[in-house]
Amino acid sequence: MADKTESPLWNLIENERRALVADLAEIDEAALAAPTALDDWTAKHVLAHLVMPFLVPTPRFLLEMVRRRGNLDAVNRYFADRLIQRPADDLVAALAEHADSRWAPPGTGPALPLTEIAVHGQDLRAALGLGRDVALDVRTAVLDFAGAGKDGVARRADHLRRLDAAAVSAGSY
Repeated sequence: MADKTESPLWNLIENERRALVADLAEIDEAALAAPTALDDWTAKHVLAHLVMPFLVPTPRFLLEMVRRRGNLDAVNRYFADRLIQRPADDLVAALAEHADSRWAPPGTGPALPLTEIAVHGQDLRAALGLGRDVALDVRTAVLDFAGAGKDGVARRADHLRRLDAAAVSAGSY
């Protein structure tokens, strides 16, 4: 079995992270208070979520998973609420600093972090009124990953909608 760090998806992840950093370069703290389509998360919450793997030590994350009885949504919310206390520039800098990271959650491979950066990157752009076409190879990998499992059809449709550049730039998703 090939080492998970050898996948060509890592280059796509790095490109997506760098593209998001470039899009956020001129965005100020106030703009990141914009609401997103993700429950009650602001754009800054989504940014915090994207850098959480780089700023939250794994043991701390696991401890919160135990405290919250395995509720991943609650753990993500807990850490996002804490990370948004940091200046936006620090969060963007963390994304830039770790753009080439090959970290993936235990038991997964690069398809999960690619899906996170591609889909949530578009969530951020939609909240900020920015548009960007997601490359076909990224879209294909994300939609293939999303299509797996018992909820694959619904998840794939959701991701397809969220990756759509026209919907993102119009803020209509």
